[in-house]
Formats: sequence, C-alpha cells, structure tokens
Amino acid sequence: MSSLEQLKFEFGQSGWRQSIAVKITAQIIWVIVPIVFVSSIFLFNTIEDELSQGFSYKVDVLVYRVSSTILNFKLTVEDKDTLINKIATDLDFKAIEVSSPNYQLITTIDTTGYVPIRHTMPIINADDGFENAFIDITSYHVPLDQIINKKRKDILAVLLLCLTVFAVFLVISIRTWLYKPLKTLVDATEAVARGNTEVVLDARRNDEFGHLSLFFQRMLDSLIDQHNNLQSARSRQSGKRGEYRQKHISRQHVT
Repeated sequence: MSSLEQLKFEFGQSGWRQSIAVKITAQIIWVIVPIVFVSSIFLFNTIEDELSQGFSYKVDVLVYRVSSTILNFKLTVEDKDTLINKIATDLDFKAIEVSSPNYQLITTIDTTGYVPIRHTMPIINADDGFENAFIDITSYHVPLDQIINKKRKDILAVLLLCLTVFAVFLVISIRTWLYKPLKTLVDATEAVARGNTEVVLDARRNDEFGHLSLFFQRMLDSLIDQHNNLQSARSRQSGKRGEYRQKHISRQHVT
C-alpha cells in the first residue's frame, strides 16, 4: 500500500468515528435544545409571576406588622425603631420611613437607586384619640426588574451547568457503551483483513454488541473452516495430480 493510500485509509478510519460522534451528538442536541429553550421561557415567565406576587405579599406583611407595632402603645419609641427596622430587614427592604400622629421614623440610609413604595393607612381606633388620622409608610426596595433579571441569570447559569454535566456524562457514556465496543469490532475486522484469524471477541455482553461479537466470531470460525476445507481440497487435488503424473511417467518407461 502506497503512502497516499495509507493516508486515505487512516483518514477514512478516523472519519467514520468522527462521523458517528457528530451524528449522535447532533441528534441529541436537536432534541435537547428546543426542550431547554421552551422550559427556559416557561421558567422565566413563572419566576416573574411568582416574584411579583411574592413582592406584593411582602409589602402587605410589612404594612400590617409596622402599623401593628406603631399602635402598640406599650412599646417605647426606641423599641419601635428597633422592631420596625428589624421587620424591614427581615422582609428584604433596604430602608423604611414612618409618619403617624404619635410616631416618626426617618431613615439615615442612602436610598439612591431603590424604589420607594408608599402606603397610607387610616387609624380606625378612635378610642385612642386618633380619629381621622393616618399612618404613612414608605419602604425602599431593590427594583423588581433587577430581582427578576438576577433570578433569570441564576436559572440560566443552572441550566448551563446542567447541560455541561449532561454533556460530560454523555461523552463518558458514549465512550463506554458505544465507542469502545465498536472500536473493538473495527479493530478485529481490520486484523482479520490483514490475515490474522486468531481474533477472539468477548461475546458475554447482553446487548447488541454482544450479539454482534457472537455473530462475528461465528462468521470468523466459518471462514476458517471454509479456508481449511479449501486447503484440504487443494492438497487432495494436488496429491491426485501427482499420482496421475507418476502413473503416466511409469507407463512411458514401461513402453
């Protein structure tokens, strides 16, 4: 075999392996990518709705707990300040300001870049002397769009991580369950093509490759038997020809 033919042969051998890997990977990607894309859109929409509802719920909880604290006349002003700031912190609010007839709370935190949310609640307990009075509550929170975008980025990062882990697992699985047994069969075929008939394959696998190895071994045994029978037939034919020639020469000497 010339060097050019050897090069073409080696390129062909590596080419079919690459082709199988590309085809398998492409088929799986064509199935997974649309699923991931649709799932991402669904998750993004779901996350946006859940965050919006959760944000509204936190605001309602904040207003209720702050107003209850203000109307608790057993607490001192310092206790109310501490408790209200703790309530705002626990609910992920940056700062809070409160104004009522008997209580004032002004934040000293820089609220630049945060969204103010204002609520005005009437005081309906006239027995305490606050008839027709109101409680003004202003809370400062991170813009909801930023929270949603951050959540989307987190989900996208998790999806990419899962895809990466899946791709690594897929490569390992292909090499273990497909590439290695297929390469064993190809190497055995190449060995037989070079004249090596002592190839023995492991046919104990209980799958298609095990059956293929068994059939390959049977085929090889059949070819060996046919080759041996052909050699025996040629030997017998050569022997008969030798006997015929010997008899023919003997007759010529007798004559």
